[in-house]
Amino acid sequence: MQAGELLTFSLDVNTVQKTKYFVLQKKEIPEKHSLSRTLESSVKEHLLSDVPIGIQLSGGIDSSLVALFASKHSKVRLHTFAIGMEEKEWNEFVYSDRVANQLGTDHHRIFFTKQDFSHLFSELTYHLDEPVVHPNTIPMYILAKEARKFTKVLLTGEGADEVFMGYSRYNRGHDPEIVYLNAFSNPKEILGLLKNEQQVDDTERRKILNRTRDMNDDDRKSFYDIYTYLPHVLLRQDKAGMAANLENRVPFLYDSVVQYGFGSDGKIGVLGNKTLLKKISLKYFPEDLVLRKKCGFGLPIADWLRDKDALLPELQKVKSHEFIGQYFKMAEIGELIEEHLSKKRDNSVILYTIIALVVWHDIFIAA
Repeated sequence: MQAGELLTFSLDVNTVQKTKYFVLQKKEIPEKHSLSRTLESSVKEHLLSDVPIGIQLSGGIDSSLVALFASKHSKVRLHTFAIGMEEKEWNEFVYSDRVANQLGTDHHRIFFTKQDFSHLFSELTYHLDEPVVHPNTIPMYILAKEARKFTKVLLTGEGADEVFMGYSRYNRGHDPEIVYLNAFSNPKEILGLLKNEQQVDDTERRKILNRTRDMNDDDRKSFYDIYTYLPHVLLRQDKAGMAANLENRVPFLYDSVVQYGFGSDGKIGVLGNKTLLKKISLKYFPEDLVLRKKCGFGLPIADWLRDKDALLPELQKVKSHEFIGQYFKMAEIGELIEEHLSKKRDNSVILYTIIALVVWHDIFIAA
């Protein structure tokens, strides 16, 4: 099942029917339409609720615009929530605080530690039903649990990066292997660690990519991410929220906003990535906030893999784990671990992925 599809199950004849309710395609945008009004309308409609609504506010332009328009149309003072670690290099509180103060929201700073992350690893794996391949899903879950004390619905800026081209990977020119554009790590490196090496089954992804043959490079990358990367991002956020009994809503993915973004040229323009959104943001927020370098939600995973109070115990389990030994080349895995622990090479991406797989296996397979 792909994005924009609907499955209908008939109880009478016991059949399943698949239909498309939305097809993303390049359309001419009427001059009377503006992105600002389109996005504002989406945010306003997403405020419809009979329960309290809050905003997941990072301080980036996506969530800041959502908070701006929500504050404009909300009949009550909104709660906003930001999460990060105590260390300044691992939080963006200085920016989220500024936006919250400007808009007059009831703002909450949420702190978490490496111990919180490690402690919740298994719990969130259970809720996701799959390995936690996005490490920042865990702090997302912590934020949702705290926000649930005040609200039952959170608006987020999710989807803006894919629709309006916010990721740095979009800046690479023509990429003949666009099918691996959003891969978490090099597929060849991962397959080289398996005992029975095989080819990546990318049949379904190539089918999606084939639909972009007549598009320019920017539209191809955006379309491909919307149909391959974004669904998984949304699923993990939805499950993290539901595990905390909280609903996430995504105004940037209202069909009119998505169609406007995909139909527009110049998403990467004079202001860099997400030029269209930056131009709107500059009307409301200071230049240094809007034009700052994109931070994303990084975590010190490389350091935590060497830390006995964080992920090192999980990493040590990998060395003798029966499941890993059954499918992976243990000598190569051991070499990656030793390289990382001695700081000869940062192998955190691959090692974290393997740990996530082990934790998932122990919950759902070995149990």
